[in-house]
Amino acid sequence: MVFSSPPKRKNDERVEILPHHLTILSIVFLISASTIGSLLWNASRMPTDFPSANLLYWQHYQSISLDLLTGERVTVDYQQSDTWLKRSPDGKWAARWSRDNECCDWSLHMYEGVAGPNRGFITRHGGGDLVSWMPDSEWFAYSAFPEDSSYSSSDADEELYLANIYTHEIKRLTNNDVMDSGPSISPDGTKMAYTSAVDGRNHLYIMDLAAGESRLLTSDVQGYNAVWSPDGAWLAFMSKCGSKDPINPTHGSLWVIRADGTSMQKIAERVNFVEPSWLP
Repeated sequence: MVFSSPPKRKNDERVEILPHHLTILSIVFLISASTIGSLLWNASRMPTDFPSANLLYWQHYQSISLDLLTGERVTVDYQQSDTWLKRSPDGKWAARWSRDNECCDWSLHMYEGVAGPNRGFITRHGGGDLVSWMPDSEWFAYSAFPEDSSYSSSDADEELYLANIYTHEIKRLTNNDVMDSGPSISPDGTKMAYTSAVDGRNHLYIMDLAAGESRLLTSDVQGYNAVWSPDGAWLAFMSKCGSKDPINPTHGSLWVIRADGTSMQKIAERVNFVEPSWLP
């Protein structure tokens, strides 16, 4: 399957991050290369106290499972296309943006289950970002252009919304003149991570959904496709910073960060610009 380049976003700017310097013991006895690699990984991850979990990402269109504690990377059988259809937690619904024509128009569609009938939802200009479901499987977050704008207009910047699958009630979450996209709701349904260029570059923010207030999460690197760890303590995200592959725009780097904004670290380079996943 051939994937298109990630959508161009306003205010993208490459910011290189200096590599983390590791302290290596001055005396190393006869150790195998694999053991050395494991030691280096442990030395780099110890200050961040990585969770005991695996991250799934794609590199050269192969699915790779990364053990954050050991640094072991294993190729697994997982289809990249499985990431485009977002299932509700109860499994009753699946959401996907579909392109309506060869230009720029998208519609958000809802399917009963995965292979069930298409019930539709909204026909609106949208960028095709993935939706994110609330734990109750009734509400979900998505990004789209406001109804009073069009893709070709000068004010065509996506905003974030919450919608109810049963009542079709829609709540607008952001209202500004920049692009807000990539919503990702926390496992407890109280917070939402998303990408915004409100400070001039595409950084990650976290919104308190009850208060409607947001805080900056990543100030040093651009952030996209954020996904929460099952316990809500960490997020994994993609970035264009530190990818070391300026020729191929479909490549990026994979990072992890605590939800409180600490312990950010790059864990993979030159990976396909596709939303990562936390594995059980």
